[in-house]
Amino acid sequence: MLRRLFEYLTLADYDAANEQANRKIVARFTRGNIYLKNGLYMTRSAMDAQSERGGRAVARLQKKVAS
Repeated sequence: MLRRLFEYLTLADYDAANEQANRKIVARFTRGNIYLKNGLYMTRSAMDAQSERGGRAVARLQKKVAS
């Protein structure tokens, strides 16, 4: 009870609620993009390069599974 009062008076509860709301918004709109959730971003060329590496990795996996 005293803890809640202390948090209310120091606005700690407001800060916690604000941070939680921000996390929910970011999680909803980033749709699983880990880079963006961590405050980072990728350029278009970096995304294209990663996509190409991923495509090659999938092709290698498919060859191994088919064998």
